Amino acid sequence: MTIKGIITNFNELEDKDVQVVGYIEPLGKDNFSHLCDTNGRIQLYFRDYIPEFEEGNLVSISGLVFREGDITIQVKELSIL
Repeated sequence: MTIKGIITNFNELEDKDVQVVGYIEPLGKDNFSHLCDTNGRIQLYFRDYIPEFEEGNLVSISGLVFREGDITIQVKELSIL
């Protein structure tokens, strides 16, 4: 799935697990980050763990889609590609 697909289909995907690939931005305040691809940008939330990664890593993210102001993925798994 793409970031644009998650944002466009949020009503159907809310509270469901998704998997998406993109480039990760640095971890910010309160365990939030962003994932970017050629179609957009989506907020990530690391609740239970914070994996090691570097800005710009191409990653695969699996997690639960919800809205916390912005559409957000609560990351359950992150794999560096």
